Amino acid sequence: MIPWTIKYAPNSTAGIIGQDAQMAFLKNFVSDFRKQKKRAVLVYGPSGSGKTCAAYALAKEFDCEVLEVNASDFRDEEKLNASVVQASKQRSLFGKSKLLLVDEVEGIFGTLDRGAVPVLVKLAKETAFPKIFTANDPWDKKFSPLRAVCELIEFKRPDHQITLAVLRQICSLEILRYEEKALATLARRSGGDIRGAIIDLQTLTDDGKFTSE
Repeated sequence: MIPWTIKYAPNSTAGIIGQDAQMAFLKNFVSDFRKQKKRAVLVYGPSGSGKTCAAYALAKEFDCEVLEVNASDFRDEEKLNASVVQASKQRSLFGKSKLLLVDEVEGIFGTLDRGAVPVLVKLAKETAFPKIFTANDPWDKKFSPLRAVCELIEFKRPDHQITLAVLRQICSLEILRYEEKALATLARRSGGDIRGAIIDLQTLTDDGKFTSE
């Protein structure tokens, strides 16, 4: 079964609800990349606020190939250079432009003595393609070299009404019976984590708490 977080991921930037100003900034960054003073954006905010979805929505809208790297997958400078920096220099197999996504940069904690941050800074400065880094909290002093070379943009915690609207839409598409009060409670309990709320909704549906009409 396809996870609903994937099945219902936004296909365009218009689907990133509640982050209008942030998406306008990111669209301008990608469309006018060559004119930008800084070559990378550090998107930060709470889990489930749409940071990773935004990168993929941008790629679809601009017909870019996404090169995604989770920083926790890499443990030293050599691997980062081989896997990220070199890949960023290669042309797409399909002749498309690229958008480089380094997700969850908090994962580099513990690798700092082995040069991970300098490599990410080097990657951020390169001019070939737009780069998007994501983080929940980028304000640790260890991130200061990366912050210095990135445009920073904050994704706000979505209001529970936004989460509720997303859950209602999924229920409609899945043709699910639900009580409004139960769905509203689910939205509130998520604390603004839309991804978490969608996962909970699918789990409850699989457990028979929400049923198809």
